Amino acid sequence: HIVPDWTSKNKVFNFMINKLRPHRARLLKIIKNLKLTNFTYSLPWLENTITNLPVTNYMIGSETQMPQGIKSGSVRNCETYKYLLQKNVFEPSCISLITEPGYIEKEALLSEKTIMALYGGTIPIWVGGWRCAEALQNLGFDVFNDVIDHGYQTISDPWDRVEKAIYLNVNILQDFAINDSILSRLRHNYDLMISGVFKNEVQKQLKGIKHA
Repeated sequence: HIVPDWTSKNKVFNFMINKLRPHRARLLKIIKNLKLTNFTYSLPWLENTITNLPVTNYMIGSETQMPQGIKSGSVRNCETYKYLLQKNVFEPSCISLITEPGYIEKEALLSEKTIMALYGGTIPIWVGGWRCAEALQNLGFDVFNDVIDHGYQTISDPWDRVEKAIYLNVNILQDFAINDSILSRLRHNYDLMISGVFKNEVQKQLKGIKHA
């Protein structure tokens, strides 16, 4: 059972990178170039060959580290979140820079990375994600369009999408704090998530395929 605690959000944003992909390497470089410093992160590599940001050692013990990545093996995503990422990465931060595996394809992909951002009580930005904000909003989630510029999500060129996700929101990534109003909206997202909205959507789509 995961019990949220959002009372100590003193970092502006977080990011979580496992396997090295081009858009994730670009995110590391942008963070360095913009000299952003107020963040938490997970980078479980043996060596960071992209920037001088130190690697992290968040491991339960049975994982296998690779030069740029980690094999979780039998460790489940919920265990990784609860024991490694909840207190170290997500809950201390206000915004999640989410790097879903797909960024070239024009399709919305929402994985455990998005789920963890919601569990952690953070505002999501999908770095390179195609219409991910729209997909989540269609399920009833608040994607904070009044706070975040999600204009990047429909940019045709995937590389431009990656860059604009950060540059359209650079001011807020430099300085941002959570207030009670935003906390209430984050709680709405959490409550909606644990209500089974994703399971219901999967069942709805499977039913559509069955009757197609």
